[in-house]
Amino acid sequence: MSKGDFTTTTKQLVNLMIDNKRLNNLEDLCKEYDNLLKQLDKREIVRVVSATELSGEQKREVEEALKSFDSSKKFEVTFDQDRGILGGLQLYFPTAFMDLSLKSRLDRIKDELSTI
Repeated sequence: MSKGDFTTTTKQLVNLMIDNKRLNNLEDLCKEYDNLLKQLDKREIVRVVSATELSGEQKREVEEALKSFDSSKKFEVTFDQDRGILGGLQLYFPTAFMDLSLKSRLDRIKDELSTI
């Protein structure tokens, strides 16, 4: 099968969606299929946010830390920047969020001091 070709099953599915006026759901169906395929392959997308751009070595360290965290999964890591977190990292998993940012630590200290 060459690039751009579709299997008979895929063509039948699209035709069925057209017949049932459900073609507008095709994008959601593709996303869900991709999510299920990633689960089957034990792939997990992780978005890592830092205050400044990470060097290549720092990115490798993050990827290695994720592998040691759960060696049964293959992590697909994307890196973004948000100066608002001040420092540290935020990690966005499909079902969880890990906030290791300086801003969250300062906010916790501020909250604790306000109760004194």
